[in-house]
Amino acid sequence: PEIELALQLRRYAMGFEGKKQLAVEAVADALETIPMILAETSGLDALEALMKLRQLHSEGKVQAGINALSGEVVESTFDANIIEPIIVKKQAIKSAIEAAVTILKIDDVIAAQPPKKEKGGKGEEGSTPKMPEGMPEF
Repeated sequence: PEIELALQLRRYAMGFEGKKQLAVEAVADALETIPMILAETSGLDALEALMKLRQLHSEGKVQAGINALSGEVVESTFDANIIEPIIVKKQAIKSAIEAAVTILKIDDVIAAQPPKKEKGGKGEEGSTPKMPEGMPEF
């Protein structure tokens, strides 16, 4: 399901420009790491598996996935009797996106704060500090 979701997000991203498009594409990239890690731990070449999955999904084979037991990309996880905990995955993805949004909001708040003024000597703001005795005044 992650590859299909990433494919749909990439199509959706085409409707945006600039930073919004990049943000949607970044989420799609992040989703693709899930099957890449599964492929790698199953003994597959992760990049080749990702390319094969992208191809199958772009051909409309929305059930394509990785069979971790056989170590191969399959056209139908349903036919291979692979059961995925969609409710758990959905909640994990939702929580990850909410966390990313929270971090971005905090970053915006920090970036929007005016720079703190460094505390100087005893002089008033904008004035030249008094020089010690014996030093020339400017």
